[in-house]
Amino acid sequence: MSNREITGMYPGSFDPITIAHVGIVERAANLLDRLYVAVAFNPTKNHMFDIDDRVRLVRESIGHVANAEVVCLEKGLTIDHAKKLDARTLVRGTRSVTDFLDEIQLFEQHIYLQTARGIRPGDPDFVDTQTYYALPENDHISSSFVRGLYMVEGIHNRGELIKPLVPPCVSQALQKKDQQTTTL
Repeated sequence: MSNREITGMYPGSFDPITIAHVGIVERAANLLDRLYVAVAFNPTKNHMFDIDDRVRLVRESIGHVANAEVVCLEKGLTIDHAKKLDARTLVRGTRSVTDFLDEIQLFEQHIYLQTARGIRPGDPDFVDTQTYYALPENDHISSSFVRGLYMVEGIHNRGELIKPLVPPCVSQALQKKDQQTTTL
């Protein structure tokens, strides 16, 4: 038995973080000594919130999880960031068959990137992947669903539709965003 701390990294854009993401953080943190929730910037995406706001919202949303810490991912490969943080596992979430197929492809890419560097599954430095299935009550929730609801014009109660899908701080940030947009 090793006394080595088991650290994981949960990467994502979290734009915005949802209650489904928070649930995965809570479940993964129960099995890990430390969990880094890594907020990524993707220049090919049109983000609803800038990186600083997303980091703040993730911090507020998971503040109750004692062994979880929010970090910002800079440029580079996810697997390299995990290694810098001494993460032994990547935490991933999946809702549907489509998500699952995407996650298998990411898993295979991470294996390729490591084996190309001489690190094989079972080696002490190999970064593995833990996939968490969304809880049934959260299976329909995604950041893109929330963004879609927010962007559709003519929905008079969109705040009420979004509120159960996101942590309170995100709901408040979206209300503030609405107020700023209507005053322009």
